[in-house]
Amino acid sequence: MQSVYPVPIATIFQCPATDWFGVSYHFEGCQPHYVLDTHLMLDDALRAADPHNERIWEDPSDADESKLLVSRHFVNGSVEWRLHRMRATGRSTKS
Repeated sequence: MQSVYPVPIATIFQCPATDWFGVSYHFEGCQPHYVLDTHLMLDDALRAADPHNERIWEDPSDADESKLLVSRHFVNGSVEWRLHRMRATGRSTKS
């Protein structure tokens, strides 16, 4: 089931000016509403963006070389996936 409730897109990037890694969140077609670029290592940025490994990460398009990973979906069955599904359907996800 595809959620009709919008899932925030998470992007892990590297700041060209500092070489530090960061995380930004935005909804499709909107400007980022949260950006943090204070991580020295890629793993630190990934842990900050997805501390419970609930997102599906993919390689971004080649259009922006500063973007390293992009997540548009949650892992099926994860807490965030269940919350978005409940919001979309207006009911519990338990069978």
